Amino acid sequence: VDIWTPMTAFNEAQQKINPKFSVVSNQERVHPDDRGGYFMAQQILLAQGVDRNHAAAVTLLHLIARVEDTNLLHRGGPKGAAWAKETAADLLEREPLPSLESISALDAEFIRRNLSPGGCADLLAATLFIDSIDNTTQKET
Repeated sequence: VDIWTPMTAFNEAQQKINPKFSVVSNQERVHPDDRGGYFMAQQILLAQGVDRNHAAAVTLLHLIARVEDTNLLHRGGPKGAAWAKETAADLLEREPLPSLESISALDAEFIRRNLSPGGCADLLAATLFIDSIDNTTQKET
């Protein structure tokens, strides 16, 4: 699985916006931080034959479980944001590759609680956008 090429493209694109951006840990500059980890997870799921929508939904769950999402905080307060993180993490622990049915059930509960992981969705959108650029570039070469 080629992770280096799309991750480098993602990093370079982000550095055009913010020159200090990096997908690797600022402490040791070798291992990916969470953003890099999510990007790698997306690439690995796709390489294993998981369809793009399912891979994106699983990646979103990983983001919800680990990222401080200000939209969740705004909508649900500290308790709602904590519930979202814990519930996503619990689902991933029970089902490392959750079924679409399990993900849909969690989505319904988010809707019922008026919770929206908008910040995580933005990070996912950036990941998918960079992946699409990389796929377009590979087809052209």
